[in-house]
Amino acid sequence: MTVLLKLLFLGAVSVSSGAPAPAEDDRDTMTMPRNKLFVFPREPVARGSMRITALGSGMPYTRRAQAAPSWLVQIGTDKGEDTFIFDFGSSAMQNLNAAGVDWSKVNRIFLTHYHVDHTGDLPGIWGAGMVMGRQLPLNVHGPTGAKTEHGLNHLCEGLRAFAQWDIDSRRGRVSSKRSDELACHEFDYSKKNQTVWSDTETGVEVLSTPVTHIIDGPVGYRLNWNGLSFAFSGDTNPNTFFVDLAKNATVAVHEALVPKEFLSLAMSIPMQDADHIVNHVHTAVHSAGVVLQRATPKLGVLYHIWLDAHLVPFVMDDLRKTYTGPVAIADDLMVFELFPDGEIRRRTHLTVDRPVPTPSRGSDSHGEAAEGEGGDGHAAANRSEALGMSQWLQDAMIEIDHDALKTAPPAECPLTPQSDD
Repeated sequence: MTVLLKLLFLGAVSVSSGAPAPAEDDRDTMTMPRNKLFVFPREPVARGSMRITALGSGMPYTRRAQAAPSWLVQIGTDKGEDTFIFDFGSSAMQNLNAAGVDWSKVNRIFLTHYHVDHTGDLPGIWGAGMVMGRQLPLNVHGPTGAKTEHGLNHLCEGLRAFAQWDIDSRRGRVSSKRSDELACHEFDYSKKNQTVWSDTETGVEVLSTPVTHIIDGPVGYRLNWNGLSFAFSGDTNPNTFFVDLAKNATVAVHEALVPKEFLSLAMSIPMQDADHIVNHVHTAVHSAGVVLQRATPKLGVLYHIWLDAHLVPFVMDDLRKTYTGPVAIADDLMVFELFPDGEIRRRTHLTVDRPVPTPSRGSDSHGEAAEGEGGDGHAAANRSEALGMSQWLQDAMIEIDHDALKTAPPAECPLTPQSDD
């Protein structure tokens, strides 16, 4: 679905607290977005504001228009931008790149649970980060389960084993510093409204609470900062725990599945199975409305819905049986910008499918230069750490005189990464 069709289909919404917004002249380029509808590649997050992007709004069945669930939260602190990811399902990395996110800042992920549609691109973001500019370990936060093997630490052990060849083959060949490290932070899933991570320097706080999804373990999250908040249910059946966590949040994102009749038809499954999935494993649209009506967020957002122009009117009719507040149905690369004056502006990322990644600034957290960086923002790789091939494999390599065959790219090479300048 094109950007234009998305806007025509979903509309453009601005929610205000009623407080007078600062005059545009009072907002510099770091404070006032350049366009009310579109977020341009690498556009800075406004100082003091929060930008929420749907990296994946769809189902386990991914398609070009919708990746599996993932949410990106960026905040504009006085020291620069901080970046947080909540779940990272299959194909989410494609949208992360399309949004032009600086990979040097992608180092903290919070997982709600461990279904593959919420974790599928985790190996990719770990390994690719070594060559995309991340200089820090990839920090992953997630809950325990009723069994040891259902917790984050067990998942990370398996991920390290899965990626061992990948990590070993990159080490010493790219400027990775500590990006080859996977730092896992497991916490008790059963504690309600607990702080699982915070930054005293910036004031960011991330809380979790248990939710009800199939078996013990899944959680929902809330990120608080600068009077703004983002609450995310993950996958869940309606429950009071998330109502409490999301109470009066600026934006509350809750899952909702398509009507059981549509699910039965689309997946060719018996109606009784579709009913179980929609109403007992996940959340029906009208049930999500009950949760949002009780939580009273400033803006409610539904995700986990197959977006279809013919289906959305039925979804909205079902939702309005139980929820009367402002709402949006998430679409990939949809953006919600939250401002301290109470305004919520909905935009969409204006993306160009460039064949090369957005250049990393080679910075550490908060935009500070990483120690030992070279003139291009990255230190040279330490070849002494690199593993080598067996001699019999080296003997089969064909020697090429690269200097003699070297060709300079044209001045206007389409593959040349473009900076922010």
